[in-house]
Amino acid sequence: MDIGKDVWHRVELINLWITRLRTSKISISAQLNIDHDLPMDDIRLQRVREGLRLVFASKARWSNVKFIIYGDHTVVSDVISFANLVSLERFSISVDRPSETSTRLPLILGHAPLLKLLKVATHVDFTPPNGPFNSITEFEMSFGYKEDAETFEGCLDFLEQCPNLAHLRLNPDSLRTQTVWATKHLFRLRGHQIEVPNLKSLYISFGVCAFAILRNLRAPALKILEFEE
Repeated sequence: MDIGKDVWHRVELINLWITRLRTSKISISAQLNIDHDLPMDDIRLQRVREGLRLVFASKARWSNVKFIIYGDHTVVSDVISFANLVSLERFSISVDRPSETSTRLPLILGHAPLLKLLKVATHVDFTPPNGPFNSITEFEMSFGYKEDAETFEGCLDFLEQCPNLAHLRLNPDSLRTQTVWATKHLFRLRGHQIEVPNLKSLYISFGVCAFAILRNLRAPALKILEFEE
């Protein structure tokens, strides 16, 4: 569903859909479009926020969720919360922001004991929660602008909190991003072993980040290693 398009009708449909599901688990693929150039009028903005509140009010029943957000997410960030995800098994989020100086969407995952797959794409300020996360078997991290590279470092620590992680994909989106990350954080990685005992496949973008990570990665069960251009 596209929450930002035909918003008056969409909010009514969202309310009807969630009401009919009652106590069932919910799978959501939601796209939020906030125009990059033209600010939304107050009435339309309030309807978008109302639709998001309805969606997030049901988060304890989320099972499989994918969010894509375009535009200035700050006008709705106060109604977006990822706490109490007790039924969540698969979670994916991606944010497209208007400019390099725009604020990233903060992502702090709450209690998610069933989570198996986690995908965090560009322009998300991912703060890894305290683990361990025994249920997570797949993790994908993409990062784009220079400050996202700092978030990426925290994700390396997050890997060690996922003892059953089997499949990992790491995607810096440009050589410039890799260079910035390597310059600022390569020294810290020296001598810091990243333990992923059950990792079976690793897909990673070719470049300085890949060399830094592989040099410090301990993955005795690894069977597939693929470099992506």
